[in-house]
Amino acid sequence: MSANQPPSPAPSPGPAAPPPGGNRGALIAIVGVVAVVGIVVGIMEARSKGTTPPKDGPISGLPGPTSQPPDSAPTGAFDSPNRPEPVYGAMEEAPAVENTPELFWLDVHDPKAVHQTLRSNAWLGKALKDPVGQGFIAAWGGFFGTRGEDIGKVFTGAVADLVLDQVLATRYRIVWYGGEGAKGAPAVVIPNPSAAANGAFDTLVKVAASGGFNPPSCVTASEANDAGAVPESIHRVVLADKILFAARLKDRIVLAPRPQAAMLAMCKELPKDEPRAGVAVSLGFSMSDSGRGAQGFGAMLGLDNFASLDFAAENDAFVPKGLAANAAGGGRLAAVAPSQELLKAIPEKSGVVLFLAVKLPKELTATALRDTLGEEGEDFNKTRKTWELGEPRQAAVIWNPRGNKTTEVAVLWGKADDEKALAEAMTKGNGALQTGKACGVLAYASTKELMADLQSACAGKKPSMLQASQAVVKGVSQNTSLSLTVNLGRVLSQLTLDGWLSEHPAPNATTGPQEIEAARKLLEELPTVGFTATVGSDGKIVSGGFRS
Repeated sequence: MSANQPPSPAPSPGPAAPPPGGNRGALIAIVGVVAVVGIVVGIMEARSKGTTPPKDGPISGLPGPTSQPPDSAPTGAFDSPNRPEPVYGAMEEAPAVENTPELFWLDVHDPKAVHQTLRSNAWLGKALKDPVGQGFIAAWGGFFGTRGEDIGKVFTGAVADLVLDQVLATRYRIVWYGGEGAKGAPAVVIPNPSAAANGAFDTLVKVAASGGFNPPSCVTASEANDAGAVPESIHRVVLADKILFAARLKDRIVLAPRPQAAMLAMCKELPKDEPRAGVAVSLGFSMSDSGRGAQGFGAMLGLDNFASLDFAAENDAFVPKGLAANAAGGGRLAAVAPSQELLKAIPEKSGVVLFLAVKLPKELTATALRDTLGEEGEDFNKTRKTWELGEPRQAAVIWNPRGNKTTEVAVLWGKADDEKALAEAMTKGNGALQTGKACGVLAYASTKELMADLQSACAGKKPSMLQASQAVVKGVSQNTSLSLTVNLGRVLSQLTLDGWLSEHPAPNATTGPQEIEAARKLLEELPTVGFTATVGSDGKIVSGGFRS
């Protein structure tokens, strides 16, 4: 893991992806995590360079610290007439806490190691100098680059110094909420902030607060910072024409680019501190809150509701440590290595690949599947049978996220004798798949083009997973119960092109202008990361990881 390797995803305190919804949640997790890397590096860049306001006046959009509308009290909407950005909806649109679950989150267990890795990674340094990096940091560079010497000399250095060295010096979480009321923005939560973090918060509010919102109804006097005091409001912090919402309770500090996200972060329970040896940062997600499909999938495999992808910070890069999850009762996962036929049928360029080894009835029928994998229910449990289990079935799910076309999905099934039992599930309904075979395994694909790619990889006409880097081939070939690989370079490069073409339609176009192609070339240097989970004889899950 040399210093010139690009990093895997890592967190930042800035805004990122749009609200998760439907089948977009996993895609947003991938893109959002990568997007926040650019913003946190932008903060570091601003920290080193800073910004200089005009000599003849204050920074644009920076009102005085006590700005309030005359002759009026806080109403739940913005309290300041100085609005450098479009006004967000008033807080009568406040989200219902129970209807806005935490879909996924980034836990930064070791901020010092994470921030240092982001500072020193050679790929990120190179990306910052290119248009793709500048595009990430441009919006918030002025905010975090504003220097204390230029706004009242209340502190020295840039705002980024306050944020990185004090507010985010201890563990923190960036969380994305689901539901319409979340308004698509994440929130940063710093549990049990230190004295330095509280001092930095006070300083930021003192020099840049401009009104704000009343605290949400979930906040009571007992949660105030000082005994008997009224809890603080959601402060509207304005610098360099950007707005950040900040709040503090007795047990947390909250930062968010939208007031709705700040409110939710104030009302939700604090995350438990569950550090794992060698893990610097992790991406966690809730299967039960990501839709019935994800919930059923987890139940089928015998996994608990929560899981996470873990990374270590080593040698100026983020190294996958594994897929952390807890096994629940009735697990269906076995531990076997994917067959060579299965690996040969997977195109090397595939974006996301999930391998599974699942215990299923020896003779697979629709009824046997229903009895084995059906959801719990009083009436159903009275009629279900127990079927003799056979050798574990090997399966692979391929997903190529697309930004301007139908998402490409394929399923490869290792046992050809199961074709009749799978036919109804794969070939009927609105989501009917193309059917075929590749290297002797059953193949189902959402498009004819993807089916052709599977068969071309099998025939050796296109590179297969077996032609990937040595580390990836070794990682996917080991005995595992579940293995997930994400080709970050491929996914982000394709989404960049798709995004351009969605705004500049061109029939049969496969490339963009020079600037887009340069950005894609840079993104394609990002690694393939892999995460494994293996169920042992004791029923516990052992995780591992690999990267190209």
